[in-house]
This record gives sequence, structure tokens and C-alpha cells, in this order.
Amino acid sequence: MKVGIYFFSQANSVEEAEAEANFLLEIIGDWELSMPVAYDWECLADDYRTVVVDARLLTDCTIAFCDTIKDAGLTPMIYFNPTQAQRMFHIEQVTDYDFWLAMYTDWMTFPYQFHMWQYTNAGTVPGVSGKVDINLLFHHN
Repeated sequence: MKVGIYFFSQANSVEEAEAEANFLLEIIGDWELSMPVAYDWECLADDYRTVVVDARLLTDCTIAFCDTIKDAGLTPMIYFNPTQAQRMFHIEQVTDYDFWLAMYTDWMTFPYQFHMWQYTNAGTVPGVSGKVDINLLFHHN
């Protein structure tokens, strides 16, 4: 089984994004990963502490997190949806990293190359109760 890491970030500064990455690296320790370390930054409500983060800062936080992971010898990946890509990132500045796109459609219209596609959040898996996210992996170095 291939193993990777998914990290849900609430960083609102570059320093905090680096601290999150270093915290995660401490937890990972010497685990052998065959998949990337995915960075998922989201602002889920208007009263979240992350509401102050604009596209410039989010892009800088993402780069800081991913560079810290890459410097540790692991492969970073950025998880986002098309709205985040269009409105919340300077997406052209993070294209050196693998993308994991959450887009719940029957056909693809996203203009950038991506490596994983989360195509539903209403999947089913035998032995798991409730709905689950289902993804396709297209490529991993």
C-alpha cells in the first residue's frame, strides 16, 4: 500500500507555515513514505483566524511549507479546489509542486496539470460507514 501524508493547515504567516511543516516532520520521523506530503490550507468560515490571509500570503505560506518538506527529502503536494486556485493563490508561482485537485465534476476543465483528482466526496468503501472522498492518482515520480 502506498502511504502519504495529508496536513490541514491554518497558518496565517510564513513562520507559522514553516513551524507546521517542522512539526509534521517531527511526527513523520523516519517513516518511509511512497506518496507526497499534501498541504491543504482552507478558510472555512468568516470567523476563522485564517480570514486575514490574502492570495500573496497564502502563496508565500504554501511555498514555505512545501520548501521545508522538500528540504527534508520528501515530496510536497498542494491540495485545493478550483475556486481556491483562481481566487486564493498566485497559482503560477506554485506550479513546481504536485497538485491534488478537489473538483466534483464529470469532466475536467482545470487549466493546469495535476497529479491527483478528488472527483467525489460521496464515495463508498466496503467496511467504512458514511460517504468518503474518492481520488485518482495520475502520476507520481
